[in-house]
Amino acid sequence: MVNGYALLGHVFENVSVAGVINCYHTCQPNCRCISFNFLTTVNQDNCQLNSENKHLKPGALVRMEGSQYYDLDIKYNDKRTEVTTSQKTRPVSVDQRNQLKDLLKGCQGNMRQEVLESNPHFFYSNVDNVTCFTNQLIDDTILKCDSLFSVDDILEMLPVWNVDHAHKIYSCLYNVFADLHE
Repeated sequence: MVNGYALLGHVFENVSVAGVINCYHTCQPNCRCISFNFLTTVNQDNCQLNSENKHLKPGALVRMEGSQYYDLDIKYNDKRTEVTTSQKTRPVSVDQRNQLKDLLKGCQGNMRQEVLESNPHFFYSNVDNVTCFTNQLIDDTILKCDSLFSVDDILEMLPVWNVDHAHKIYSCLYNVFADLHE
């Protein structure tokens, strides 16, 4: 926590909360939120969710009385830099990758449709930022599908922010690869 400072210019949502812990609980599950400002002197819109942090945008952290700045502690596992000789892999054909891509795009389309039906005001925005089931996630899944054998593998090796998404990805993998179990 940095008392008396706020990150300016990167707030994507203002929320009214009862305390700083509730601001954290609002930020934590949101895939866009990587830091937040808590305003101690007001009760309305006192939680500002940021899409950047002081490490990515150090010049945006400015002195502001009555503010507290918090980084969201996110732990990333980047399996691209780790080499494990015991890691199981499967051969994957181009046809299997294409089939997997079609299934994942179908999941993405269904999620987009659900969001747009329940929240029509998202029509002109990037719905993938709302669902967090992005094209990058699909590309990463296709790239690493030779090493994905369980929901745990998906959560460990892919930038998945939602366990339900991990289960949807596993379901797509299950429909393509015969070596997976329900």
